[in-house]
Amino acid sequence: MEVVQGLLEQALPEGPGHKSLYNVYRVDDSVGLAKFRLESGITYHGYPVSASEVPPDILKRLVEEGRLKLTEYQRMLKGA
Repeated sequence: MEVVQGLLEQALPEGPGHKSLYNVYRVDDSVGLAKFRLESGITYHGYPVSASEVPPDILKRLVEEGRLKLTEYQRMLKGA
């Protein structure tokens, strides 16, 4: 639970109101993208998403901030 809370606290917001937040997660040797969606105005629900579901500006920021390597990003776009 602490890992998920950390991902949420450091997630990048999309649009006004921060109804959706995104971050990168790592498990062993794999990397993925997580989306946190605001539900009922008080609770965020997190789940994995594909790169095609993440807004391009968020993906760009994740790469620029070093959270996601360019090679990982390219692999995600190819669906590997």
